Amino acid sequence: MAELDAEQRREDAYDNDETEAPATVGESHQLMFAPIGERWHLQYHGPATSTRHSDQPIFAELLETLADPVVANALHALGFSGPDAGANGTREWVFTPLLEQGVQFPHLRHLAIPQADNAAHNAVCIVREGEILDDAGDVARLVALAPGLESLELPSAPDPAFFRVPLPALRQMKIGAGHNPNGFIAHLARSGAQYGQLVHLDFSDVLGPFLQPSDDWPATPFEDYEALFRSPLAQGLRGMVLRNAQLTEAQYRQLNQMQPRLSLQVAHNFPGCYVDHWSPQGFAWKHLLVNG
Repeated sequence: MAELDAEQRREDAYDNDETEAPATVGESHQLMFAPIGERWHLQYHGPATSTRHSDQPIFAELLETLADPVVANALHALGFSGPDAGANGTREWVFTPLLEQGVQFPHLRHLAIPQADNAAHNAVCIVREGEILDDAGDVARLVALAPGLESLELPSAPDPAFFRVPLPALRQMKIGAGHNPNGFIAHLARSGAQYGQLVHLDFSDVLGPFLQPSDDWPATPFEDYEALFRSPLAQGLRGMVLRNAQLTEAQYRQLNQMQPRLSLQVAHNFPGCYVDHWSPQGFAWKHLLVNG
């Protein structure tokens, strides 16, 4: 009875605004833990909003928890995903509040923030709080907190500051260009010394050319890929996947000849398109129709 009375008093306090009610976990929120030896793998699935003025406090509270040195020290792998919900066709991850705490993740080996599914309405990107489609160095600040990373997956091409952060243990990297490749391949070609153990690269170029050929969607030029394949970094790679690269058959063959020991795979992740958006004239989606 005493416990029931205490619970009733807490509910009355919330009703009277005497204290702040705890954040509500919705159906779209999932937080999963798995032990890996003496460390932990943490996977968050939920809304990606995390600014100080967030209407999604669960993720903001998660970032506060991750900023605890005891928690940060216990993590081996960390992953973030969420529902296909956003604004203006984008779903933004904002890690700025965590980065401002400066906590280190000395045992973190795997960080995964994947791209959206092909059929998703919202593209995924990492942005700095207050910026528009620009991480403004936040990705560099994020990976600098985990210098022992062995695998890294990002939904959008990072700011050039990323390439000034040494990741000597990194072996696998999967990068999506997002709205703009930001010269990722060219920067990587010049910064190979930062990633001496890298053996596998998976790079997705912009989807824009498949949506509407336009100068607003700058794809990575062949010269950047050529520079990467001539770089010392390419000599250490065992495998590479190029997705949505705007290259010709001859250019792919030329790259393969430059590094014949590297397993080069080509893939196209065409974005989905609503059938009622198809125009009867100038149909631009024939690549989706295998049978014509």
